[in-house]
Amino acid sequence: MSQAEIKQWAENQENLDIYQVNAFIFGTGQYKFYPIGLWKLTACIGLQIFGIIILTDQVAEENGFMCPDAQVCQGYNGSGGGESGQLAWMAFFFVSFVSITCAEQLRGLGDLGMYSWGSNQPEFVSKIWVCIGLYTNVMVLLLCWLCSVIIVFASKSLLDMVLNAVAVLFMITIDDEIVTFSDYDNVLATMASYSSKNAASRALDKCAEKMLNLQVLWSKPWLCSVVMLPLTIAAPLFTIICYGPAEFSADCVAAA
Repeated sequence: MSQAEIKQWAENQENLDIYQVNAFIFGTGQYKFYPIGLWKLTACIGLQIFGIIILTDQVAEENGFMCPDAQVCQGYNGSGGGESGQLAWMAFFFVSFVSITCAEQLRGLGDLGMYSWGSNQPEFVSKIWVCIGLYTNVMVLLLCWLCSVIIVFASKSLLDMVLNAVAVLFMITIDDEIVTFSDYDNVLATMASYSSKNAASRALDKCAEKMLNLQVLWSKPWLCSVVMLPLTIAAPLFTIICYGPAEFSADCVAAA
């Protein structure tokens, strides 16, 4: 838990997403970098949280999952036929890939950069931004998993299945992709600078400390495995059992 570790991450351009970069910038009081940092954070949260929620709701509504006569175990909005069995197996494999990808990223999240420090964040870090980053990443991974599975169920062809689900998975990496060379340079340039936190920042840090206790989940591998098991196994099994022609009124979809 030292600036030396952050310096190494910045030099290697690794382990720091936009939330952690801003945790350092805000924690050390680098006011000139606040505007661009907040703008990037706004874009990330808007796309990763609200964007995924809106997309999930839209896909579910447009494909009949919100219809009164929709069944829990229902598939794509197609007419069945000989290709249904082939698509069912491809859906199974694709949901398996999505589930494993999201589960492994969740499994490794608590060991990434400042998140690995849990509630024991150093004084020169804004704990509230580390906390926001950790919780946002957990939510994004779960929402992207849910949205991808719904998209697979709604796909009428293998091409739709691949393109749409992979596009959703890209949303997971936005907070990493938006960190540029200049962000790493800003971190390196301000390593020796530090200004004391005001009362509001200290109060937020106190709240963040309690919320960051969630990181203890990653310190117990067996607990992670128990939590991840439904994600990696239940979703693919549900897919192969339930994938098939839709069982709801076409009028409901048309009205949506």
